[in-house]
Amino acid sequence: MAAASLAQVHRGRLRDGRDVAVKVLYPGIEDEVRRDLGLVRFMLPLVLRARRGLEIESVVDEIARTVPGELDLTVEARNAERVGAVLRHRGDVVVPGIVWEWTTRRVLVMDYVDGIKITDRRALRAAGIDPNAVAEIVVDAYCEQVLEAGFFQADPHPGNLLVLPGPRLAQLFLGTTSSERGYADFRLVAQADHRLQAATAANALTVPGDVTLVARVMGTLSGIGRQLDSRVNVSLSMLLHA
Repeated sequence: MAAASLAQVHRGRLRDGRDVAVKVLYPGIEDEVRRDLGLVRFMLPLVLRARRGLEIESVVDEIARTVPGELDLTVEARNAERVGAVLRHRGDVVVPGIVWEWTTRRVLVMDYVDGIKITDRRALRAAGIDPNAVAEIVVDAYCEQVLEAGFFQADPHPGNLLVLPGPRLAQLFLGTTSSERGYADFRLVAQADHRLQAATAANALTVPGDVTLVARVMGTLSGIGRQLDSRVNVSLSMLLHA
């Protein structure tokens, strides 16, 4: 069904007839990750010399801390259940259940969800779903995760987000905005990133690792919002969850 840097996802069926999604790590991926992290550490002094004042050591530390955890799929399964608990009260968000009987460190099995890819506007409209309504759910759900729960799904790329009738969001940003397009405007995201880097360099600030994850989410949601032609007022959503 899908392939990424660490694993592949296949559709399967349990003996009881239930359809599931099966995520399987690539063979030997642990060695490749250790090698790549070593290369990042090796290149870090060269980057710092080229961009004096840029504080990215904490970012590298966060990568080194989080990426190895992605190689244990039981961690991802527990995190999925935690996000599901955070959003359980919402009728517009679905987090697939984990099938623990078949889940191991290298294999993750969860309920199969059949939906529309979140960025497929043509399919959404054909199904009678307003793309902007979908964008509103995405923004509100992430504001709730980040601002209220302090625990959020940090990789909301289109392959991880499906839309069901309703609309409902199936889940497999903090920034400056100057218009209702806000997070959907790449220029505003780039400007906010530039200001953050300038402030970090001028004041010798250390960027917490969690901010790196929020920035990652913001950048990905920006792309999704642009493809949905979002008109969501992000600032209002943030105020509702602050």
